[in-house]
Amino acid sequence: MYTDISVQKQQLRRVMRQRRDALAARDVHTQALCAHLERLPAYHDAATLHTFLPMQSEPDLRPLLRQALAQGKRVAVPVVEPDGTLTNSWLSSLDPTAFITGRFGTLYPTMREPAEPGTWQLTFVPLLAFDAQGYRLGYGKGYYDRLLAMSPGLHIGIAFACQQVTQVPREPHDVPVDLIVTEAGVFSLL
Repeated sequence: MYTDISVQKQQLRRVMRQRRDALAARDVHTQALCAHLERLPAYHDAATLHTFLPMQSEPDLRPLLRQALAQGKRVAVPVVEPDGTLTNSWLSSLDPTAFITGRFGTLYPTMREPAEPGTWQLTFVPLLAFDAQGYRLGYGKGYYDRLLAMSPGLHIGIAFACQQVTQVPREPHDVPVDLIVTEAGVFSLL
């Protein structure tokens, strides 16, 4: 059964990448998604958050993050180290010169200030696919499953509406999110 679910996930990843890559007017969808995030009371009240910087065709939350930093919010991002372990770093700026491209094509701050799980209030999670129960499909490395298990607070899945499926294949270690935000709105799963 484990192998069958792994195969199902791999096939779904391929389909969902193609679907997300084919999305037209991505900037318009991303602006609407960021507007929904900005209106969330939990976002408004949070002093700290953990988020992702976009890779491939993921939503680009940097306009919202610039605003968060300007408002004095602390923003942390994941960093996959050369040995494959996940660490986290607080951001001091979103200036493009303050980043390097790291493993998997993700952006990492060149100057790092360690951020430990549990020191932020919200965690924004990139979703490759999601279902109405809050289960999510990522890229298959398990980084976010481990991060969410160590991070109390609200877990918010971020995706485009076209990435919703009827049911994400699940394994015992899969951790659902509490909310999902797309350009179509906010889906509360609490």
